[in-house]
Amino acid sequence: MSEHQHCCSQLGEDGVGGWVTISGTPYEEPTHQSHPLPASSAIIHTYPQLTPNMKKKVALPLLGIVLIGVIASHISFKSADHSHLMVVDGIEIDVLGKMQNQWLFYTQNCEGVSQAQAGHANFQAIQNAIQSYSPPQSQTAKISSIWTLGEWTLAEVEFEALLPAVITLQKSSNEQKIVPRGIWSGHTKPWMAAPLIRTYLKTQVPEAPIKLLNCFIPCSKSFS
Repeated sequence: MSEHQHCCSQLGEDGVGGWVTISGTPYEEPTHQSHPLPASSAIIHTYPQLTPNMKKKVALPLLGIVLIGVIASHISFKSADHSHLMVVDGIEIDVLGKMQNQWLFYTQNCEGVSQAQAGHANFQAIQNAIQSYSPPQSQTAKISSIWTLGEWTLAEVEFEALLPAVITLQKSSNEQKIVPRGIWSGHTKPWMAAPLIRTYLKTQVPEAPIKLLNCFIPCSKSFS
């Protein structure tokens, strides 16, 4: 039997591929080896390098967000009867009252507003009017401060058995008379005393001089 009548195959020396003779016609058997992708077809991810200026632009907004988060965790606001309070770690603060006090301190002209001292005739007349208003409790009245403008007076008073008060008086026919609707009685915390009392008296006694009310500053410990 001749080699041209039958098919025969012979592996090459490396055992992977070789020559195959079919009907006397030789051809090379393809080898199944993987071929790497050309370098140009590889996908390479690159990220931009942050410059110092870029780092600052990123860091500052991030710092702002962190600060806002920290502040928000400690500060809140609550609505109450008279206005709004800021709450810092459970402590209530009358921020609007503080702002009003500072504004009046720099803008209000208190020329003409006087403070009568103990021993002055006007001081004694006001104290007598208060002590005789609702005896026997009112007889223990002790005046902490008196603010007068024209015929109008604000008297800051403390009692032994009554709550502290700010009393509006009007002089008529040389006599000091209490204006019943112009009496603030009670403590003011957590509110700032002066703005709260001023606002109340402006509503209750609109005819009282605004200048007198704006210049009034409580002096007793009851309103501190």
